[in-house]
Amino acid sequence: MRALLLICFIFSINASDWKLNPTDLPAAIKQQTSYATTLKQVTPSVVAIDAEKLTEEAIAESEEDLMQKRLVPTAGSGVIISEDGYIVTNYHVIHDTRSLRIHLFDGSILRAQIVGMDKHTDLALLKVSSNHSLKPINISNSDLVEIGDLAFAIGNPMGVGHTVTKGMISALGRKDLGITTFDNFIQTDAAINQGNSGGALVDALGRLIGINTAIVTNSGGSQGLGFSIPTKQCIPILNQLRKQGKMIRGDLGITVKDLTPQQHAFIQQNSNNKGVLVEKVESDSPAALAGLEKGDILKRFNGKVIQSAVILRQDIANQKPRAVVRLNLVRNDKPMTIDIRVSEWEDVFSKHLVSIKERLTAVQLVENNGFVEVQKVNDKSALSKLFSPKDKIISLNQQLVSTIDRWNTILNELQAKEIVVHIKRNGQDQYILIRESIERENFKE
Repeated sequence: MRALLLICFIFSINASDWKLNPTDLPAAIKQQTSYATTLKQVTPSVVAIDAEKLTEEAIAESEEDLMQKRLVPTAGSGVIISEDGYIVTNYHVIHDTRSLRIHLFDGSILRAQIVGMDKHTDLALLKVSSNHSLKPINISNSDLVEIGDLAFAIGNPMGVGHTVTKGMISALGRKDLGITTFDNFIQTDAAINQGNSGGALVDALGRLIGINTAIVTNSGGSQGLGFSIPTKQCIPILNQLRKQGKMIRGDLGITVKDLTPQQHAFIQQNSNNKGVLVEKVESDSPAALAGLEKGDILKRFNGKVIQSAVILRQDIANQKPRAVVRLNLVRNDKPMTIDIRVSEWEDVFSKHLVSIKERLTAVQLVENNGFVEVQKVNDKSALSKLFSPKDKIISLNQQLVSTIDRWNTILNELQAKEIVVHIKRNGQDQYILIRESIERENFKE
């Protein structure tokens, strides 16, 4: 035992403090293994964004608490694209927000105004006015990107501040993901998390190649499946948003899809094996009036070989209304050429905007002992999480409700895009906020 103690004592006397090796990596090695110099140049071009987003619905025990719940903090990222203060981000980052704040890399905070938004590509353009010297990012042509190229994602994940992650380009032209109307994404395994949306995907030289937009995940965090909007797609949209504040798109009135391998085998025309199938032609549309038919195989658009249905939809959308486009096609094994005058694309989202009155049809009411009560709530409606049977309706927007007729009168006269319903539940006051929204469910029976 004495020998053991002596050994331990001697060991503790001879032990020295750990120290840092002061020697830096040789320049040649550092150049091969570090991207610090490149990232120092590009990181100041990426900003953090925070704001308050309006909730679609909420419930609270007082109107004061409800108003606090009405606005919830949200965070994202953006990229400076010009010295005069233009910043690109995602539509979903800034839509329905208040008090947009831009956090620069040096810690400065600026107020931003929305120049324009495009929900169909999930892009938005902001503008800041400041005496600050802003550093715009170098924008590369994303068509030059190849699978296997190094990539860095820069943004504000989880609201922690400027962060860089490294990966590679995993795939190109990812489509039919249901993320946007015009899916055409760069896929990367560089870690992208909540808050990275609107941030930069850059190449090994620090040049912008995409705007980070979405992830596929089972956990809520990065699983190596990140998606970015290519710069080739971004720039025309951002230029139009800057000039007009909105997107004006072309339309032919057709639905197209990629050919299956079996369908390709039947096509004998032309030397290339590209083309898309016309799945539907809208009645009275430009395509119908020009003679295009369901089942036609479209081969070229304005002389350019049609690579996919996604690219064709984008090419049509990029046309100005009243422009004339030429389609080369195959019908019954015979080549044909049709010229079509483009019409303006109608925003299909506007067709699905559900009013407060329409949303409240999911709530069935009954009069009981001088009160209006909730009898039933359709369980397919999001409002089933807010209303319960036996809830007593006290008021709508501070207007007393004593009968179902009074309830309907208030709703019919309603012009606001949100309403506060005062109820009593088990003797306790509750206040419910309801807003009109994009329809996500069909709760009508």
